[in-house]
Amino acid sequence: MGVNFIYKSIDFASVLPLWKTQLWPLRTDPILPVSAIKLGGGIEPSLLEKQVHFLGAYDGDELVGAVSGFETGDGTFRLRGLIVLPGRRGKGLGRALLQNLMALHPAVKLFWTAPRQDNLDFYQRVGFLKVGEWTFEHFVPGPNCYAIFQPPPQNVFDPDAFSSGQIVSKLWLCQELERVVGERSLPHQVVWHLCGWNGLLPFLLFARERLNIAKIRSFDIDSRAVATADQFLNTWEWQDWKFKALCHDIHSLNYSEPEKYHSPPAQIVINCALEHLAETTWWERVPEGITVVLQGTDMANHDHVVQLTSPDDLLGRYPCREIYFSGSKKFAYASGFKFSRFMVIARK
Repeated sequence: MGVNFIYKSIDFASVLPLWKTQLWPLRTDPILPVSAIKLGGGIEPSLLEKQVHFLGAYDGDELVGAVSGFETGDGTFRLRGLIVLPGRRGKGLGRALLQNLMALHPAVKLFWTAPRQDNLDFYQRVGFLKVGEWTFEHFVPGPNCYAIFQPPPQNVFDPDAFSSGQIVSKLWLCQELERVVGERSLPHQVVWHLCGWNGLLPFLLFARERLNIAKIRSFDIDSRAVATADQFLNTWEWQDWKFKALCHDIHSLNYSEPEKYHSPPAQIVINCALEHLAETTWWERVPEGITVVLQGTDMANHDHVVQLTSPDDLLGRYPCREIYFSGSKKFAYASGFKFSRFMVIARK
């Protein structure tokens, strides 16, 4: 089962044992809290005087992951030393550490890092772009490269969140959920939306006014998406938090203590981002008997780690007791690009 990770600032003494044993076990030179390496190569000794922000992820009293960062001049900020204990990987913890640290430095114009060859794919999935060639200069064991991430302006909507595929698939969900709830008189006053992104689905559910929804809680590990969702749904956010987006790892949600999320117990759990989830720990935490709405796709994309083939394939990964709806929706564009989305509404 997943755990409830707590993210908090730590000091160098706390992270050093993790770096020594997990990140740089073969290093013989002293491990310093900061590095003098410049973006693109070369050394800048003045960087050694920079104040470093260390962020740790805790499971209870155990430090299970960490990352650090420091300003490198002209609005740039280096991310360094990202590490997650082997037994805690695959749950989105590395991504959450990066995004939480970046969110704590909103004035930064450009984040950069120097990943190893076996880690570049992870950084690209988070949104980093490789720049330059692989190099051994200043890196042990190497080779490493440089990768950059330029954050979008605060509270600017991601255009992909409002693409035709996103809107049509969310409207499809609304229509089928409204029909199923009406036919079966299912409890639906409290909805938890996992991987909620910028809040398009909650907006549609509230604006259509077909369901008597009292509360929607949206969970996402991207703090920028959380801020955007709260702004987008401000009409309902200010109404005693009828809607509220929360920056939280869905693999560690505690359904037995909903008050932690300022919510009554969930009656419907929705997840439309199955293509992004290799781990199924989040599913194990969803209570038995609850109504679930699941959507995934067969679309090939650089940040899709699971490509479903059918509603049956979806149910093979996420078995349910009683199926209320199961279907597919095909998308085909004039350019030749096509894909399908699959959806199941069921009782877990």
